[in-house]
Amino acid sequence: MILDCGPIGPDYQPGHGHCDVLSYELSLCGQCVVVDTGASTYEPGPERSYERSTAAHNTVRIDNEEQAEIWASFRVGRRPRTGELRGGRNGPFCFLTGEHNAYQRLGVAHARTILFHAPDTWIVADLLRGSGSHLVESFLHFHPGVLVETVTDLNETSDGLPLRRWTVEFAHEPYLLTAYGAGEFDNRKSWYAERFGDRQPSTALRWTWKGTIPTGMIHIFTPMGTSLPHIAADWPANSIAIDGQKMPLR
Repeated sequence: MILDCGPIGPDYQPGHGHCDVLSYELSLCGQCVVVDTGASTYEPGPERSYERSTAAHNTVRIDNEEQAEIWASFRVGRRPRTGELRGGRNGPFCFLTGEHNAYQRLGVAHARTILFHAPDTWIVADLLRGSGSHLVESFLHFHPGVLVETVTDLNETSDGLPLRRWTVEFAHEPYLLTAYGAGEFDNRKSWYAERFGDRQPSTALRWTWKGTIPTGMIHIFTPMGTSLPHIAADWPANSIAIDGQKMPLR
């Protein structure tokens, strides 16, 4: 996994930066699975604007606002600042946590914690702190070689946390994607630019939720047949518990 925890670019030349703070890319069993959209063109227009946007990356957007003020092909105005990066081990989990202030003007702070449980389970927990009612969207973009299919409709954990599942298949290596949290999901058509000038059709998953914060979203990648962890969330306390192991999110 590669996690983008830094600024969008150097302050003296941010023009090649995208709205990708706390976005990640994930490979499983040697296959690219979760990928950013990429950069297929530098020509001004809708394609260039989309590829620089928050929605083109595997991160969170608040109230339909971009993480940075971007326009034309290389222009950037207001831009997010990243906070302290923390990492280490908590029980059986290796973790990495980062945050940014892109939505400070909206009264919202976004922190993301990545947890890895050896040998092959990845947990992504997003915490939204602040106050008021907001539209929260989380995006996941899949490599063109990955097939994503819904396993079940809305279900619930024993704690009443909404739960949905998808199979994620690639090269005959099935994984399960599980999302914990309220909201709606839809598949979107996107593209993947592995190299400049080349766009391949791909699938993106958008998770949409509207309500009062603090709140959070959790999604997990596990090999098919692996037991799912039991998760309990305490968003006001900035923490979750995974199989009884408490995990501070910030």
